[in-house]
Amino acid sequence: MKNKKKNINTTKDISQDVWTIHIPPIPAKLVSTAKERNIYLCTENMNADKYIGMKIKLQQAEDYLEEAESMKQYCIDLIQKIKYTFDLTTAKIQDLADDLLCWQNDFKEKEYKTTSVARILNYAANLQDYCNRIVYSLRGQIELQNVHSKKFSIQKLLKDTISSLKEMAEDREISLSYNVQDNINDIVIGDSFLLQTILSQLISGAIRVNKSCKVDVIVMLFVAPYRKENEKDKILRFIVRDNGKGISQDKLQEINAKFSDLNSALEYPEILNSSLGFANYIVNKLSGKLEIKSKANKCTAIICDIPVQLFN
Repeated sequence: MKNKKKNINTTKDISQDVWTIHIPPIPAKLVSTAKERNIYLCTENMNADKYIGMKIKLQQAEDYLEEAESMKQYCIDLIQKIKYTFDLTTAKIQDLADDLLCWQNDFKEKEYKTTSVARILNYAANLQDYCNRIVYSLRGQIELQNVHSKKFSIQKLLKDTISSLKEMAEDREISLSYNVQDNINDIVIGDSFLLQTILSQLISGAIRVNKSCKVDVIVMLFVAPYRKENEKDKILRFIVRDNGKGISQDKLQEINAKFSDLNSALEYPEILNSSLGFANYIVNKLSGKLEIKSKANKCTAIICDIPVQLFN
């Protein structure tokens, strides 16, 4: 039997190599693990034991950071779940009360019936107020946090948000759909947690105040009008529109007046109780803007623009 020659691929030992890369606006150096160890061991008052201890603490810090990010997302999801559950419950109670009012002629004891409806509506209002107090307390913890920008997928953020709201939409007999701009740069840099919170609030608000209609979400990415120094500056636009009951012009002016004064939102927390109010608060936190267009008994469109940056 002939001896088969084994092909052994030899590689150069690059444990001492250093690679220099440039990530605007700063240069950075990549070093191998062995090279990193040698650098630290050459530092004054540093030995192998201290180096290992430092690496362990660094890994622990990274683990704590990852855990904190996970807990933050859990809190956001919990807040949304609490809000959706209460909103659905109060909406059903209000629908029931409306049905009872429509059936008024079927009741002989009209006075008793009217009193019962009033009690139902009162219970619904109390339940909603209780929900708002809980949610506002939890939201306060998020509002105190700084903006944390990192890369994320626009389409994944959108799909995850839509998926979390499907059950709520189905319960209200609402068709929920979305459309993403063709050839969109999917990976951008921004605070994905706050962006998802904004989108969730806008969509859930449209679902909660309507019934048996369509809610469409449109996502676009375009050049920032102020772009000068950085070519990567972009505007991420969310448009949430529905063909529901709409908003009267008087009510629309009232809403816009409240949103234009951020100090009033801080002074009167009840403004933040609404999905729209809280979304607008975070939009301003991210240096964005929110615009509402509506026609009574026809449609409503909420346009939200948030600055982001391209990843590459």
